[in-house]
Amino acid sequence: MNLLNWIENNWIKLIIFFVIVIFIIGLILYFIEKIILKFFSLIDERKSYSEKKLFRKIKEREDRGRNYFYYGVDYWKWQDNKNRALRKLLPIGAELQDGRVVTDVKSFDKVVPKIFSSGKRHTRYRRELRFIIELVAKAGDQVQGDKVAGDKFVNSGSGIQINTVTKNEVVDSLEKLLASESLNNQDSHLVRQFVSQLLQNRASEGTKQTVVNTLSNYIGIVSGISSIIDMLHNFKIL
Repeated sequence: MNLLNWIENNWIKLIIFFVIVIFIIGLILYFIEKIILKFFSLIDERKSYSEKKLFRKIKEREDRGRNYFYYGVDYWKWQDNKNRALRKLLPIGAELQDGRVVTDVKSFDKVVPKIFSSGKRHTRYRRELRFIIELVAKAGDQVQGDKVAGDKFVNSGSGIQINTVTKNEVVDSLEKLLASESLNNQDSHLVRQFVSQLLQNRASEGTKQTVVNTLSNYIGIVSGISSIIDMLHNFKIL
């Protein structure tokens, strides 16, 4: 009875006590997890990944929810070194043997079936690196009546031939595209910023690639867009 009376008179203190205990346990588990992940990360950083072995692990997959095919490979949350090696292996703009081009590289949580119930769940440590691929039109291709023109970049194995594109040509084409009001507001702002950077000699290859990826979404929708993309591919920012 004395114990019950004490609990009745001190139930608020008991609740606070248990909350503090649970918080401390959670904090301890959090730091234990951090230490373990850091340990695995250090092991990963010391590894030297073979390009051939990494290539063999990259497989074509399908995302039925988003309705597209891509090349993907799994890795663990702590494998930052492996992630970097994979991204260097197939960077944005890399052309595959089948003619398709890597237009984006993204990391996703793995989604797997729940163990004790129906439905899906996101994994805590397993990740998937996706190489988003598209068939980017090249010079001479026909895309819904839009013939791709512009300078060619040729690598036949016996040498590389580049017919350069000037900055003025790029700026003129992009300004005409902006004047046509064919892009949405966000994409127009991106292209306008890139034009401004070009005129001020502050543009970078990374920004150019972002513009190329954005304009690729308009292939077959906006007339002449393929010619602009081809021009940007062959325009080198010095």
